[in-house]
Amino acid sequence: MFFLIKCYTSFKYGFYMNWFMHDKIETIQISVTLFNITNADRFISGKDYKLKMEEVGPFTYQETRLNEDVEIDLEKERMYYTPQYVLDFLPEKSIGNPKDFNIVLPNIVMAGLTSKLTAFPFLTKIAYNMLTTRFKFKPLLNIDAHSFIWGYNETLLSAIHDIIPGYITYDKVGLLHTFLDNDTRVRVEVSIKDEEKFMVKSWNGYSKLKMGEIDPESCEKCNTLEDTYDGIGYPPGRTKDFRIKLIRKGLCRTVDMEYNSTKTMYYGGEAMVYQFRKNYFGIDPNKTYDGLHDMSDCYHGLPVTVSYPHFLDVDPKVYERIEGMTPNENVRGHITIEPQVALEVETKSMLQVNLALSDVSYNPQMRPFANMTLPTSYVHIVQNPLPKGTEFCLIVMYKVIPYVTPVTEILLFVLMIYYWLSFCIALYRRCRPPTITVSILPHLDTKVGIPLLK
Repeated sequence: MFFLIKCYTSFKYGFYMNWFMHDKIETIQISVTLFNITNADRFISGKDYKLKMEEVGPFTYQETRLNEDVEIDLEKERMYYTPQYVLDFLPEKSIGNPKDFNIVLPNIVMAGLTSKLTAFPFLTKIAYNMLTTRFKFKPLLNIDAHSFIWGYNETLLSAIHDIIPGYITYDKVGLLHTFLDNDTRVRVEVSIKDEEKFMVKSWNGYSKLKMGEIDPESCEKCNTLEDTYDGIGYPPGRTKDFRIKLIRKGLCRTVDMEYNSTKTMYYGGEAMVYQFRKNYFGIDPNKTYDGLHDMSDCYHGLPVTVSYPHFLDVDPKVYERIEGMTPNENVRGHITIEPQVALEVETKSMLQVNLALSDVSYNPQMRPFANMTLPTSYVHIVQNPLPKGTEFCLIVMYKVIPYVTPVTEILLFVLMIYYWLSFCIALYRRCRPPTITVSILPHLDTKVGIPLLK
């Protein structure tokens, strides 16, 4: 067993892990479900107290990962690579082509900027209000699902660019466009020592995650990379006290996981199940757990938060003015890790993306949404089945070796007894006294052996 694990996790040329890092791997399937607003006019006019929403989706994509420019330094026990992701639409797992579905959603750019300017001087707010009124910007958008998922150009961004050059550093907004962030290349350094295999040592040369334009090394609230992994693998021989923080390109926060339970897998082994740390979803550092996690630093300062779908574990007061939310315990995600080889064998994660608006009542268009947290969508992430080679190794480890080993031990024991007896018999024959044969009665042809005496 130890020899098999050692071979499987070796990064030497010709071994499985070396090939794995250089190959294209289908990693996860990402399903996107959007929240469509069905009473936009009545809510904005004040006729309806609650904003009514319904789900539209899923729209499912297959993610393929390729690690570019892989460098493996066996002497320094370090590996370097640049992860890239490609998503392909899966029509058979979707309700249809996202370009064919028009939905009404919050205007993320307008909602974000209006909320961001709340703390600005009065004259700045007046100028902003004149801008939004002059160009008739609306708080809600009627847009096709594809544009919302993959990005759209908002005219308000262009206007802000012209008025305050450099204040906004992006010109396109989209859910998966930001999540993938393929426009940014990230150089990852990980350890390949057995005791800390795949642990991230630097992210684009920094020992902390970058948040916006802040220098990570001088940033107190930037997450460190201690006990952080990017999900491609973990150190072998893990136990229940193993800590995990996950990182992904496109995020500026680590995702903290904690051990939850043990699960028997189809290949015969016991695997460890991890879930989000209980206080991970906490927007207020003074509270232990309020169900929301602030991601604004990852999204250009926009008031983005994440939670479980349908605001599971969130105070109902947060979504009391939203109709259509049905929290369900089944949306809790998990990752399952095989402890001996320490690889992810199963992943299920569901996260909802929200806009947590402040008091935006100073702006006439956004006033109806003041102090509301608006859900926009949620993503459902499911890991692809393990590669056939990996699956074969696990089956051999847990279903073949445990039965082969006792039989081998018995055979070795029998062979040892046989050779020991053979040795004893040979030794006896060699050491016993020699004999001579004489004829007592020649006519009876009878012979008897008489030992020779010295």
